[in-house]
Amino acid sequence: MAISPNDARFTFEFKLSDLKAPVSCQEADEIAAGWEHVIDSEYSELAYSNVTTIGCATIWINPDTGMTECGGCLANLGYVGTTDAIFTEGVTQPESPWNEDDPNGIYHHARKVLTRVSMEIRVFSYECNDALCFQNLLVQAISTIQDFVTSGRFTLAVYEWARGRGPPTEQLWLAEVDRSSFVQTSSSNPFIVSQSSPVGLLVTTAGMCEVENVDWANNLSAESMVSNLQNTTKTALYSNTGDNRIVPTGMVVEQSLEITILKICGQEVDSIQEPLQCSEDPSTFLFEIYTYLPYYSRTDTFSDVMEEQLNNIASFGDGAYPISSCSLSEAEVVSFAMYYPDWFRYKSCTNDGRQPQYMRDDPSSYLFNDLEDCCEAHFPYQKACGYNDPSEKYPTKNACCMEKFGGDVVTCCQEGEGECVSTGTTVYIPNWSAQACQSRDSSLVPEWETDWISNTIEECCEECK
Repeated sequence: MAISPNDARFTFEFKLSDLKAPVSCQEADEIAAGWEHVIDSEYSELAYSNVTTIGCATIWINPDTGMTECGGCLANLGYVGTTDAIFTEGVTQPESPWNEDDPNGIYHHARKVLTRVSMEIRVFSYECNDALCFQNLLVQAISTIQDFVTSGRFTLAVYEWARGRGPPTEQLWLAEVDRSSFVQTSSSNPFIVSQSSPVGLLVTTAGMCEVENVDWANNLSAESMVSNLQNTTKTALYSNTGDNRIVPTGMVVEQSLEITILKICGQEVDSIQEPLQCSEDPSTFLFEIYTYLPYYSRTDTFSDVMEEQLNNIASFGDGAYPISSCSLSEAEVVSFAMYYPDWFRYKSCTNDGRQPQYMRDDPSSYLFNDLEDCCEAHFPYQKACGYNDPSEKYPTKNACCMEKFGGDVVTCCQEGEGECVSTGTTVYIPNWSAQACQSRDSSLVPEWETDWISNTIEECCEECK
């Protein structure tokens, strides 16, 4: 069984003139199929496209039925033979948005009228295993698709598909892309974490900065000052979220970082009266930082690195608020990635956020809130399930061995990476299978064996007769 690829996504819009608009979801589906076929044929076997809007209509695949459904102005205008179809005999249906007097063919032929179309592209890769690789793949894919759609080759390929299809799709015969209308609207990298795609860690910390020589008598606007402080703080910290002391450069985007100003000069932001009044110098402002990071980020250095960057800010915005010092609290870290079975890398359940797309599409079968539930469902006979989960980190090898290999702490400490720390105090523990007492460092005795500790071998043997 091959390893499933990861996928990145991007969306874009373009406009067409002379598109004969669909009057039902069935027609919308047929028109969309032409654009999707041409895009998929041009780009790559590892790409998949789907149309999401045609003018005032939305279109999607129902994941439960696999059928195309429509909303917007084509809601309830479905397929021939279905209960919601405009063609169903004896059923009164809503009027099509295009069914009106149209002597000039504005709606049905849309001559000289531009119709907006939105599409999503999913780009798959077996080789890309980090954000930078996928970012390069996205840039290349977006450039390729834009060149194709705006070059005239897309319009020609759609026309040839529409003419050659049986029956022909007449709605597309005269449709032509407005070459200046292409706009990329969004992109999603599977290895970059943001609030809208939480697959890694949420790191939260609170902070305080002091600013000096603020001219409070100048009737300062609280709203503009909050905006100034937020934007400047975010700009300074965003440049550092890719610091190699936290995470490799390129693994975060601007949306990975959120700054909320809580207080200015001791006053709650939500209750400040305009204009802002303060008698402190230096004055303070309090804030919270919410940072979305990949699961393997160095969160133990997060606060120190971010505090260092804040203290390097010379002033805020136009220089009106010179900063004197900043401090941050210890970071609180929450992992909100769900557990999934990884049969290839770890042979275990993990919550590193790297589950393939087919698992995301079927969460009830593959995604779990608890490690134990995942292991029970997919590794019921694997006692080590979860032990090699890279998202579980311990301060010492002793702690890891005690927690995960309490049945054989000595072997755990002797094998693998790192070393266990010895206390230098020898105790004796009975080995029932060998019918002997064995010496062990006191740091390597799990909790369940503490009742059998003896200080001398004689005591151990006497106790275990």
